[in-house]
Amino acid sequence: MFINKWSIFPVNQKIKHKSIPEQSSKTSHKRKQKLILPKLQLSLIFTSIIIFILASVIYFATVNIVFLKLNHLGIELGLKPNSSFFKELSSLESITAKIYGITVFVGLLTSFFIGLKLSHKVAGPIYCLNKHIKNVCNGKTNEDVRFRKNDYLLELQDNFNLLMEKYRNLQK
Repeated sequence: MFINKWSIFPVNQKIKHKSIPEQSSKTSHKRKQKLILPKLQLSLIFTSIIIFILASVIYFATVNIVFLKLNHLGIELGLKPNSSFFKELSSLESITAKIYGITVFVGLLTSFFIGLKLSHKVAGPIYCLNKHIKNVCNGKTNEDVRFRKNDYLLELQDNFNLLMEKYRNLQK
């Protein structure tokens, strides 16, 4: 154990996350509302979409440069504009554009839903902890906080529960 310079209580360097006890059939630990902290979640989703769009634009530009170079190569070789080379190049360019459009559409949807799912795993624990702190301050509970087992920030749960343990010991 060591004393963390930001904490008032000893903290294990490697905390093993307490497993969440099985919930009764009456209570579900699954949140139905997907946008719990809209500002945080939408910024994370927006960031994932922007990254995807930037990667798509770079890919699109690269493919277009290749087609331009092939077009210039055909001109340098003295091929006629109606030659089979230019017809095939035009056909490939058209097919590539269609595939690119479909890929971008599917990629944007995928980015949105993955961003939503990941942001929920971050925003959920923050929301839960905030709600729990309010309940503790209002005297409604002095129990440990429990996040879902697949949520991120489980270390925050464990450290808060250590704090709650200290709080309960002070109340005795």
